Amino acid sequence: MEFFKSLSFKLRISLICGIGVLTIMLLHFGLYDMIMNFVLVGAIPGTHISIPYWVMLLFYGIIALNLVIAIENATQRPLPPKDNLN
Repeated sequence: MEFFKSLSFKLRISLICGIGVLTIMLLHFGLYDMIMNFVLVGAIPGTHISIPYWVMLLFYGIIALNLVIAIENATQRPLPPKDNLN
């Protein structure tokens, strides 16, 4: 929320409008159904090809690991300064 407050008014309005247009496009053109079919079943939209479950599980594991690493890197705090013992 802090990030959103730090943005200018025009940029906030642009982001809200962009997210709204993207949501309408996803629902209107059936993109949401295509994305859900790919994520849940592995069906590639527009083809009769389906990705095997074990490949999807491998991709999900890689994505989850990368998310955990990204969150860990984002939340790391700097080390406290060392005391000079001179």
